[in-house]
Amino acid sequence: MFDQERQWERYRPFDESTIASHESLTVRVEFDHEARHRTDTAWTIAEYDGPFGERLWHATVTAGTPVPLIRAMLQYLDAPPLTTAGHPDNVFRDAI
Repeated sequence: MFDQERQWERYRPFDESTIASHESLTVRVEFDHEARHRTDTAWTIAEYDGPFGERLWHATVTAGTPVPLIRAMLQYLDAPPLTTAGHPDNVFRDAI
């Protein structure tokens, strides 16, 4: 999925997860390859106050989340509005 998104750098530090970091270094996504059930948390998406700042918000979604929805969220996070951190629930509503 991240191969098509040039602004995301992907790496796999362990066999069970893939981490992608946005070029701004303020948004990170982790995918857990070991999610055993469709109800397990597979995706964790988080925004930070800067490259080394505190986490402003995070969200988790299951392995059953449709790939087009994940892709829409990543594209939305590529250019978030200035109010994203104040209203993190808007990220998901606005992404679809």
